[in-house]
Amino acid sequence: PFEERAKTTYEQILEKGREEGRKEGHREGLKEGREEEVLSVLRAFLKKQPACSDEEVAKLFEVPVELVRRVRQLL
Repeated sequence: PFEERAKTTYEQILEKGREEGRKEGHREGLKEGREEEVLSVLRAFLKKQPACSDEEVAKLFEVPVELVRRVRQLL
């Protein structure tokens, strides 16, 4: 389109960079949100089922045993 041709190369590069940055930021935000959700579910489960071993919980939630241990320590 005419607008694209009228923009300088520098302006086009900046625009593309901003767009990619927004997409990357969105993906990172989703990733962080999922991690928080997993931690929240783990905390709730461990509070209700404290007798379950770390290995059992890790297998059930498909997370590393070390993560379960860290969450359990925070309770």
